[in-house]
Amino acid sequence: MVCSVCKNPELAWVTRCRTVYEPPIVGAESPAVALSSSSSNEEGPDNKSSNYFTHLDTTIENLQKRTQQVIDKINENRKKDHALMNSFRENLLMKVSNLAEKLEERVFPVYDHHNKLIQDKLQDLSEIMERIKQIETELRQVCHTVEKLYKDLCSQSEFCHENWYKKAENLMLHQQYLLTCQ
Repeated sequence: MVCSVCKNPELAWVTRCRTVYEPPIVGAESPAVALSSSSSNEEGPDNKSSNYFTHLDTTIENLQKRTQQVIDKINENRKKDHALMNSFRENLLMKVSNLAEKLEERVFPVYDHHNKLIQDKLQDLSEIMERIKQIETELRQVCHTVEKLYKDLCSQSEFCHENWYKKAENLMLHQQYLLTCQ
């Protein structure tokens, strides 16, 4: 068995031989068209092959047109997809921006409220620290006064020197402890 078009025994299984096709060149006649125009007056097997090539060229042209249409449609769909993605990105950025603004609007009043509370607490702490300094100064004065009194008493009566001195130390330590607890 051989190919009915090119008479090649290896291509017998092909219904239409692919070896005879040469793509048309723009501005030049395809061989099939030239063959069909030159042999259109003749009858016989050449006329059949001419009709076959004409039909083959037409089929190939139709396939090329359909292929180009598919490619054009794919490109159009890609452009639409790209436009859709750009639109989606812009909408998403807009929504994220709006959400960020709303979040800021809600967070800043909370910050202001907390800042006021912190400021009030710092003011209270400052006042307490000032009062502690005043009390510490007063306590030192009292301790010096007690120490002076004790020395005066001990100089008058020597027998209580050690006991009174220890009691005064304990009194000062106790007063310091009370101040640190406040």
